[in-house]
Amino acid sequence: MLRRCVCIALLSHLALGCSESTNSLSSANAQGGAGAETSAEEPSASEPPFELLDLERFARLPEAKPPKMRSRTLLMYDAPGNAVESYALLKEKLVAAYWRELPGGTISAEYGSANGYFQRGRHALTLSLSKGSQADTVSVTMQHHGDVDLSKLPLPKNAEAVYRFPHTAGFVTTLALDETAKTFGDAMTAAGWSVYESSPGSTTYRLGLQTVQVSISSAPAQGGKTMMQLSPQLLPVDLPIPPNAEGIRFRHRPVELNFEHPGDWNEVAKFYQTELPRLGWKPTTENLIENENDAFQIYRNAEQALAQLKVETRGGKTQATVEYQSPTVFEENEQRFEELRKKQEAEKPAKP
Repeated sequence: MLRRCVCIALLSHLALGCSESTNSLSSANAQGGAGAETSAEEPSASEPPFELLDLERFARLPEAKPPKMRSRTLLMYDAPGNAVESYALLKEKLVAAYWRELPGGTISAEYGSANGYFQRGRHALTLSLSKGSQADTVSVTMQHHGDVDLSKLPLPKNAEAVYRFPHTAGFVTTLALDETAKTFGDAMTAAGWSVYESSPGSTTYRLGLQTVQVSISSAPAQGGKTMMQLSPQLLPVDLPIPPNAEGIRFRHRPVELNFEHPGDWNEVAKFYQTELPRLGWKPTTENLIENENDAFQIYRNAEQALAQLKVETRGGKTQATVEYQSPTVFEENEQRFEELRKKQEAEKPAKP
């Protein structure tokens, strides 16, 4: 779902670029395979030190519906309105937060869409709006892409740029598919990146909070060369992954990491009891709290976020989930719990 959003935004941008009804936010779109590229500007003297814009707390459009996805680095929701006017409102809020609009965005009243790129320092953020699922509504996606320079990743030596935008870039190489994947994968590992997620034709690499998804395919339109599409995203939290973990999947609603492990659940728990404290987390209990069929352990950190490890044995392997609740989400959950408690208390029959 999340990776499709990146591709849809790109295809929408490219399609609109061919429409006469499209109002380009800048005429500086690259030619000859280049895209919206800019260098980082020095902050003004009045600009506060950089702090990542927390999309969980970012003001949404009026009468917005509950988010479809929501984390510090990804926000998706629907709201009443249209793309053109809604984009202007959100752009104003981003600019007020010191995010600079980049060249290359597009707005189309005809297609009911708007796509824009924003930057602060070297960090990139995309804002995409399209028609919502219901009449007279707009679908909003805001996403952090981090500060990685895709052109400086260890690409094959003969790789040539086809397009570049802040949220994605495409390169072609004369190497075969398998050779491209192996050459790039080995180079990324040597540079300190680790494999985060993997599926046929696509691998996501991770370094800290930064991820880069690399999709490799044949490109008939490029004379049969091999196409590499690189899409960076920023994770909302650094959750370590045990060695030998399989089937790794990350979700933004709720924010959680899922995987299976060939060892027993005590082995998985031991890994997190060692690694999470190195990242500032403290367990609320010394060991797993075990039930008949599963077990869990809760961690808290200085900013009052919560991480919960949940494990169970299925098919001879340990199925694990690490759920993260930011301080914002934890506080909201506590408020809901307190409201429910008060409601239940008020509904109790009075004692005779």
